[in-house]
Amino acid sequence: MCIRDRCINFSSKTSSLDVQKTLEDNIEKRMKGVFGPVAGKDLALFIDDMNMPRVDLYGTQQPIALLKMLVDRGGLYDRAKDLQWFKVVGLQYVAAMGPPGGGRNPVDPRFISLFSTFCIAFPLDASLNKIYSSMLMGHMEAFDDGIKGVASKMTTITMDLYSCLLYTSPSPRDS
Repeated sequence: MCIRDRCINFSSKTSSLDVQKTLEDNIEKRMKGVFGPVAGKDLALFIDDMNMPRVDLYGTQQPIALLKMLVDRGGLYDRAKDLQWFKVVGLQYVAAMGPPGGGRNPVDPRFISLFSTFCIAFPLDASLNKIYSSMLMGHMEAFDDGIKGVASKMTTITMDLYSCLLYTSPSPRDS
């Protein structure tokens, strides 16, 4: 089975209509009342920053409510044609989000329960240093040995600068 992918980047301005239009642009009618990706293919829908949509007056994130209905009930209402229900088949869902705070909102636990959830801790400084210095060394292969020797020091200094800025820069609540 061939799988196509589609990425939806959520922001505080993302609406349920935006999500539905994006989805409808990537599926087609298979038979009466049933829609899905092109025949013979599945569609992997990647939702980035899933907890970014703002919470409305009633405590709901409308794009999340739409996705919950899609994942849980397997379909949507057609907003263009008298709210007719249509089934959506051949979709796989993958999502990513950071912890709540800084513009990210808690997501409905009933929606989260529909996913297999993995929590990935931020890597240690030593791991980041190894990753970035390896990448930098790969890019410096064409340079002289004197420049190559600076790569690991440059990575360490850059990481130290980042840490310094991270803990000393003002946050929005300090303004």
